[in-house]
Amino acid sequence: MTASSRAPSMVSTVRTRTVAVVCAALSVISIAAVVGLSALVDVYTQRHVDLAARVLDFAASSHDETNPLDPVDFAKTLPRNTTVIFADRGGTHTVWSTSSSRSAESDVDSLLRQCAPTNDIVDATMGGHPVRARALRFDNPVVIGNRTTGWRATADTAVVALGARSATKLTRVMAAVAAITGIATMIGAAAATTVLVRRTMSPLTRLTTAVQGLGPRPRAGSLPRGAGSRFREAATLTEAIADLVDRRARAEEELREFIANTSHELRTPLTKIQGWSELYFQRPPTAVHTDRAMQSIVEECDRMRAMIDGLSMLARAQEIPELATEDVDVCALCRTVAEDVAVISPGCRVRTDIPEQPILIAAHSDRITQVLRNIVGNSLVHGGPDVCIGIRVAADSHGVSIDVTDDGHGIPAEHHPSLFARNYSAAEGGSGLGLAIVRAIVTSYGGDVSLRSVAGEGTAVTLHFP
Repeated sequence: MTASSRAPSMVSTVRTRTVAVVCAALSVISIAAVVGLSALVDVYTQRHVDLAARVLDFAASSHDETNPLDPVDFAKTLPRNTTVIFADRGGTHTVWSTSSSRSAESDVDSLLRQCAPTNDIVDATMGGHPVRARALRFDNPVVIGNRTTGWRATADTAVVALGARSATKLTRVMAAVAAITGIATMIGAAAATTVLVRRTMSPLTRLTTAVQGLGPRPRAGSLPRGAGSRFREAATLTEAIADLVDRRARAEEELREFIANTSHELRTPLTKIQGWSELYFQRPPTAVHTDRAMQSIVEECDRMRAMIDGLSMLARAQEIPELATEDVDVCALCRTVAEDVAVISPGCRVRTDIPEQPILIAAHSDRITQVLRNIVGNSLVHGGPDVCIGIRVAADSHGVSIDVTDDGHGIPAEHHPSLFARNYSAAEGGSGLGLAIVRAIVTSYGGDVSLRSVAGEGTAVTLHFP
């Protein structure tokens, strides 16, 4: 089992976390709604109790002994769930109550005892149901009575109680509704979130499936670049993975081609060495035969050594940026190479266009010299005995350019696409590493190299450095 198979699915994780956040938010909203409603009902009840107490106080102050307050008529002006109790002896003895016919005296006396000590609104019970009550103490005793029956009494305290049963029931109903609605909403949100997450993450899911189907050795272009192109991030990731797959496939193809070409190039000198060695042992050796055999073996060994040295230099060219660069005067290097050509091939003509002032680039002098010698060496070997070589150096705001031209035989157009490839040579007997080394070194310094050639007219190689 691989680490990727043990890791949780990103789609499932995003879906689970999103649903958890939505459910938590809905729960908080539902709880806040119930708590807010309960607080609102509580404030509403308290205000109604306070309002009823004020109305009673005003009604009591507007009556006297000649015009007693009729408690029955007053109770009719209040809501049906309101209880009014009149008491004397400092609120310890009940004189009259609107609930005397429906509630036990013990409930009324209990309500009096709970409200008498304070003027604040208190929570109490009456008849087994919750009420909100407030005691009201009159400055002067209030005469209450009934005009029809002639009954009269004096009260110094009154209690107004408002039933909270409906409010409590409303709060409970709202809590149940909020719970049911919240659960239904959570289920719907979970389903909607699942669909949305799956649709949103579907490009990544398709990309994962496509990558898993590539196999251990994918070919270039095997990953469709439209696998995750629905969103910008997924498209960018798809392009990056496709580029990596293509780059790896090309690298493996180049490696196979390189091994095949190198094997072929090494097989030829080894075959000659083996042939001369076997011929030496099959026939009686003579001085001439021995000298010829040894000379051929040495030549082929030199050829293999040159090829191996070229391969080693090509590999080291990629490591150059890791070394500290220095200021290199390309004008001085080009003049030195031109002087070397005059010594190596006296019959060759050399034309130069090199400024007297130094032109500096950040590089390594030995590597740039190797580049120039490889290019000039190709012109000397493949351009003919009387070739004319031109070397020109120029600098502008875009960088430094070095042009090396010759008027030799030129290179046929069919060879141009592969001239900078490893082990590819347009001429018979070449190692095919010279221009590959040139490109590797120049590009390692951030530059580029281009080649123009016409068969029968000559070749021009341009080096450009930033």
